[in-house]
Amino acid sequence: MEKIVIDGGPCSGKTTGLNKVAEMLLQKGIYPLIIPEAATQLIQSGLTPKTLGDFDFQKRIVELQLKHEEYWEDIAISVGKRTGKRIVLLCDRGLLTGSAYLPLMDANQLDVFQNVLKDFQLNVEGVRSRYLGVVHMVTAADGAMAYYTLANNSARTEDPVKAVCVDKRTQKAWLGHPHLAVISNTDKIGKSISFEQKIDNMTAEICRILGLPIPIELEDKFKLKSFDPKKLPVPYEAIDITQDYLIPISEGSEERVRARSWNRYMSYYHTIKSPGPKGCGRFEIERNISREEYSLLLSRKNLTVSTIQKTRHCFLWKDQYFEVDVFGGIRQGLILMEREKTDHNDTTELPDFIGDAEDVTDNKAYSNFNLASYAI
Repeated sequence: MEKIVIDGGPCSGKTTGLNKVAEMLLQKGIYPLIIPEAATQLIQSGLTPKTLGDFDFQKRIVELQLKHEEYWEDIAISVGKRTGKRIVLLCDRGLLTGSAYLPLMDANQLDVFQNVLKDFQLNVEGVRSRYLGVVHMVTAADGAMAYYTLANNSARTEDPVKAVCVDKRTQKAWLGHPHLAVISNTDKIGKSISFEQKIDNMTAEICRILGLPIPIELEDKFKLKSFDPKKLPVPYEAIDITQDYLIPISEGSEERVRARSWNRYMSYYHTIKSPGPKGCGRFEIERNISREEYSLLLSRKNLTVSTIQKTRHCFLWKDQYFEVDVFGGIRQGLILMEREKTDHNDTTELPDFIGDAEDVTDNKAYSNFNLASYAI
């Protein structure tokens, strides 16, 4: 079932955005179902972290969120069978959001939140794989202060300073997800954008995640001379990836399977990429699969190319989501940094702490398939 998390800081436009996205999907012939926010329901019912304690409160949220997702997935199956339409579940926040609200001391918030998830036989990487993508709406307190208000949500109490802090921690909760987008209140040069433009940016990201025609796969790619994650001045998550290419069923397409590991927890993905119109990038469809299907698909492994092994370091900088891949195996020592874009006019601003970076965006030799196939 296709599920997308719509997350965000206090007064970010998340609720309005959800409704706009639902309207847009309906116009495209897709039936959207919105899964309500579990935390707000508990708070409005009289339960708070003070009455239950921080950890028990988050466990109750996870419990309710899981029931919500199971309930709406069951409804989605029925609606899909009855209407024949593609169904997309839009989650008002997701299972990892609660990590932003736990007392941390000096610990990594996802490591701490793992203690909440284990009671439900869940783990952080498994939770990431539940959602096709995550779109984070930045709080108005960060870049649009004139519009910051809590009057529209009785469950919120954050002042602007705390709102920005919670917003950053909520973004950090989803570091490591394969498809994370941050929707800012400003453009690339720091100029404020209208709320309407912010919503347009949000809907464009939803289209990209769902593989709809507007945003096809576009990435800026850079080759780095060196990379030490311990020196990053921003939070990051590291994911070990093993990637194998398959003999494609459709001519002209590229097909692969990928196993991801975070702290020994595994998730599996199947991806098909097809050429876009007039050479403008490629359409990409990616889905989470079981370990059993992963093993079955590997029976079609393309034995003429090598397995790609790499550790991916994911971080956010100026609302841009970067992935730095440090390769092992046959590409030992190669370091590539990527950033997904929404359209051709989107430009990447390189982090000032990344060092020398060679733009290899249009160099086909650095595609993952060619890295598995040929010598550079």
